[in-house]
Amino acid sequence: MRFGYVVAAIIAVLLGAVAWYALANPVQHGSDAAHGVEVRVDFGLRQQPVTRSFDLDVCSQQPASPECPPQEGEEGEGTDPVTTFAERPQIISAAVIRDLGEVREASSFANDTCTYKRRGSQFPAAQFKTVAENRGQRGVVVTLTANSQEPEAVEPGTYCGAVVVQRSDGRYLRYDLTASVADRTVGGLRVRAFGALLAGGLAGAAVRWLGDSYAAIAPLRRRQRRILRRLRPFISNLPEPAQHKLDTIDLGISQYDADGLDAALKEIEGPGDELARFGFALSETDTMIAEQLRHRDLAYLPALDLVVGAERARRAALMSEEFPWPEPKRVASEAESLRQQASAIRDALVAANQDAYRAAVRSLVGADAFADFMERTDTGSTAEQLLPDAERQRPQAKKEKRSFNQRLLDNSMLLVMVVAALVVAFVGYQTEFVHDPSFDSGSGDYIRLFAWAFALQVAGVTVFEVAGKLLTSRKGSVPATP
Repeated sequence: MRFGYVVAAIIAVLLGAVAWYALANPVQHGSDAAHGVEVRVDFGLRQQPVTRSFDLDVCSQQPASPECPPQEGEEGEGTDPVTTFAERPQIISAAVIRDLGEVREASSFANDTCTYKRRGSQFPAAQFKTVAENRGQRGVVVTLTANSQEPEAVEPGTYCGAVVVQRSDGRYLRYDLTASVADRTVGGLRVRAFGALLAGGLAGAAVRWLGDSYAAIAPLRRRQRRILRRLRPFISNLPEPAQHKLDTIDLGISQYDADGLDAALKEIEGPGDELARFGFALSETDTMIAEQLRHRDLAYLPALDLVVGAERARRAALMSEEFPWPEPKRVASEAESLRQQASAIRDALVAANQDAYRAAVRSLVGADAFADFMERTDTGSTAEQLLPDAERQRPQAKKEKRSFNQRLLDNSMLLVMVVAALVVAFVGYQTEFVHDPSFDSGSGDYIRLFAWAFALQVAGVTVFEVAGKLLTSRKGSVPATP
């Protein structure tokens, strides 16, 4: 599998795992209060001040108030209620009257009472700022601004207390108050946050790597494709050094290593026409030889097996000739000549013309060597004896055995990408999750984590610069001393 496919597969699997985990394990954003509680502040996972406004009804607390006319059948029916805002009792103050205590669970609010934990935490009342004002004929708007972190950090949980509003007629309005803080230490939440950062880091590293590598590799790949379009049908019949160069080019491009590829491509592109002629000629020669062997029953001299051996020996000599060729046209012409001679031998055999057969063999081996060639037939020489040793005993390719260090070197780019993504994810976990008071586990928060890590990797920030962000974040998280 090629390196680019490996990177894409890792990122796809990681993103799929994070998405699946996020969908299968929703994060609780705070405990639900019981029915009837009218004032509630839910921080969720946020660690910053939260402001909430509540439009409350005076008559739910003081049905005998001047703002609330008696209902039908009640004593005092027919009296005139307060009809203008100016006639309503003014609000003197509003406050959370005591520290909120931690309750056991949401069902603890039954009958408008709170069942506190025996050794539960507290939410200090001083961390609530309360403002109230009249609205309309019978409404009171209570606005709460709460801070769960300063000056004292509040433990995750659900807390219960009361908001009291004092009015100018001496009456008090009391409303139950709950505040809930979600737990950021939940394992699933940490996995999702770190997973989003890691996926962004890997994706950013891959994009940066592809951007840097593609700029150099893309034009080389286009040249390689043009060569292959011309030579692909004849690759197995090209000179062995040329085949080796094509394999080297393919390996370099698949590994995004451009070193030396330009020179190798030029060596193939230069004699491109001659290589095509050479490959075609040898391919046709193989076809001619296969057709010649169908006539082995003919008792012609020289023997057909010996003639075929001579043809294959010529072919092997052409295949192993030094490449790049000093004289490309000469080599291509010799390959074409071999094709024509093999064709003439085939035609003579098909026509059962022994004279034409001997003439074609003479053309193949040369007039000076023909007599000696006939003598070899008489002494029982075989075609196998005319093949070069390399052709007769071609060794089988053995599977490459790589040591652990070699495997590390072969995958060094992938390892660097993964390590860099892990460093970015770790720093982002501290700076963008642990030390970010606005994180609330919404979809946008995870997208922001992914984008942060992605952008950092694409920008090419070094590991030391990433570590510097962590140090800066930690310094900024410490309150300044007065």
